[in-house]
Amino acid sequence: MAHQTTVKKASDIKIDQLKVQRAKSTGKIAASMLRANKKSVVGSLGKSKSVTVSPKIDAGIVKKIKSLSVTYSFPASTIARILDVSPKTYSRYLDSAAGYSIQQKDRIDIIGSILDVGKRVLGDEEEVKQWLYRPVHSIENQRPIDIIDTESGRRRIENVLLQIEGGAY
Repeated sequence: MAHQTTVKKASDIKIDQLKVQRAKSTGKIAASMLRANKKSVVGSLGKSKSVTVSPKIDAGIVKKIKSLSVTYSFPASTIARILDVSPKTYSRYLDSAAGYSIQQKDRIDIIGSILDVGKRVLGDEEEVKQWLYRPVHSIENQRPIDIIDTESGRRRIENVLLQIEGGAY
């Protein structure tokens, strides 16, 4: 007899995440839901992928977002665009520390990595902050802060920093 594997759709996982969040907010966390923190998702090519859903993700991302806001003076509107949410939803996220998707966490982690490259190349956080708000010739005189909210913009910023590191400027 063949072994059957249950594969959950991404929408089912989101529903499970919402149930966990609701249960946590009311103080009634179902042990079975917390034990089952690994879910299978059907990927774009039909292959099964394992995704770990952790309640600790939200606390870490809030800390990183606040660091972007304070250390690098990222406006709330820019962070909202990075997270692909409205500014109002972004402010609710900060108040509740819940609701971030894995993709949103990844975007913030990537920006953190780019800023780390910036610190290594330019010297310190203050230099990176100043650089973010100055037009850069190699990206058509755009300010890096204005294009950091898109994937292509993040790649362009990282490439410029790596070129600076390599001595191209």
